Amino acid sequence: MPSSVVVSRAAVVGFFKGFFASLGFDGFHASILFFCVVFLTATTEAKSRDRCSMNTAQKEVAYRLGSLFRHGDLAYHFEACEYVAGKGLALGHAGLSSCSSSVVDMLKSYVSMTPSSALAPFLHTLQKMMGTDRCDSESGLLEADFCAVWASESLKPDLQQLQWDLVDKLLMQPSEALSSTLALKLALSRAVVFDAALQLYDLGIPDPVTSLVEKTNANLGRQAIDKLVSLEDEFAWLSEFLNVRLQHLGGDVGAASDEGWKSEIARVKVYEYLMHTRQYALSNVVGVFTNDYIVEIQSGHLAPQEQANCPSANTPDPFALHRLRHLRGS
Repeated sequence: MPSSVVVSRAAVVGFFKGFFASLGFDGFHASILFFCVVFLTATTEAKSRDRCSMNTAQKEVAYRLGSLFRHGDLAYHFEACEYVAGKGLALGHAGLSSCSSSVVDMLKSYVSMTPSSALAPFLHTLQKMMGTDRCDSESGLLEADFCAVWASESLKPDLQQLQWDLVDKLLMQPSEALSSTLALKLALSRAVVFDAALQLYDLGIPDPVTSLVEKTNANLGRQAIDKLVSLEDEFAWLSEFLNVRLQHLGGDVGAASDEGWKSEIARVKVYEYLMHTRQYALSNVVGVFTNDYIVEIQSGHLAPQEQANCPSANTPDPFALHRLRHLRGS
């Protein structure tokens, strides 16, 4: 940290301590009062950053789009189970990896809740394979038997809730925390950060979202993790972040992978469409009209207590849904 910053902070601390002392507080109580003010200020700032977190309806849009990109429709496929080279068994609507300790812990929790579960006999095998070189290859041997049981058990609310909890812990919470650090105000911006985490987790790329953010900020002449002050800053940041995602998928990832991975570009194009049609709030009816996807998502009207306290940069393109409905003949 530059010494000038340290000196500046020390000067501020000395000034406020002296100010409180001039009001009759002794040194000890002046220090306590000063740090209370600092704590309250920091807490207020954190709450201000977090007040734009996506609400339930907006998160649903992000989840539904993720399902569309992975499964081809808007349903939540809790029952999904398939062998994916390099990942083991991809489970549930988010394609959670059976070689992950988090997924094995989730299954342990479920079996402890439901000891008679037909998944119980598989747990020991999954634990032995987890974290080993053979986890990926040997998971393929389990596919036929395990996936049939998984599909049946995933009809049960307890296992569905555990899937939700794990996706929230692994992907949504870290994405929202990163968005809050950047002070993102638009639900669309936050959904784009979440989708990047979801997509790259699905492709088996470890924790790349922060590096994409850093590259975006560097392209815009910003520090690695820098707060966005105005909506104009955020519009520029969102556009550049989508560009960086496209470059990453078409170049860094695409060059080292098969053509199937390059098709992942289509999902980024969906978010570009939402940006260009100004569907920033992801509320009510969200419409997508691209070369690859034509879909409407009914996210519902927000309850009064869920209305965002953030800038209302959510004026939609008045013709976007008209074009969509005309094409669908409705």
